[in-house]
Amino acid sequence: MLTIRDTQFQSLSLDLQLRNPRPYLDHLRQRHPEWVAEHDDAEALELVRGAVRSAHGYALSSTRDVCRFLDLVVIFGADWSGEAHAWLHEALVGSTSETAPRRLGRLLQQAMHRLEAAAA
Repeated sequence: MLTIRDTQFQSLSLDLQLRNPRPYLDHLRQRHPEWVAEHDDAEALELVRGAVRSAHGYALSSTRDVCRFLDLVVIFGADWSGEAHAWLHEALVGSTSETAPRRLGRLLQQAMHRLEAAAA
């Protein structure tokens, strides 16, 4: 019997997602047409591949979670190392016992509140 460890499965999942970026490119076109209109296909593919890798770094590997993570990347940018966007990174690496997808859900709610407050 062949046993595949979780880390091996995650690695295979990452490889498959990088080889088939279509669902994420479709998501960009559907949810962020204004971003797509301002960028060419090569830039879109680069953004998607970077987001897929970063999402996996946060233990987010399902297509749904990667798409939700991609939304944050489009809205706030891919670099979360600066002071202005550190809260995004902190929310995903927090020391809570929540799963990564639950932390992502909480982060999306927090992001919506911040965007609404900024628009008011």
